Amino acid sequence: MRSMERTDTRLHYRHYLAPGGVRYQAEPPVCNSCGHEITRQNFGWASLISEVDSPEQVEWIACRACTTIRQIGPLLRHFWALHHL
Repeated sequence: MRSMERTDTRLHYRHYLAPGGVRYQAEPPVCNSCGHEITRQNFGWASLISEVDSPEQVEWIACRACTTIRQIGPLLRHFWALHHL
């Protein structure tokens, strides 16, 4: 069983904005809550978030240990393709 303590992994985002002003995590993607690397087996959910006064959105990712929400369908396939999983 994995420790729920946050790892030393730091979040890194790509240096460029995708269409629509979206900044995705760099490789490898990690859970924003605990810092563990995301794989096909532990991916739980992803969304785009932004500050109230910012047009830029950033990718927020959660692993299965940190959320009960499960992404399915086209959004899940998009995430896997985007991050080469």
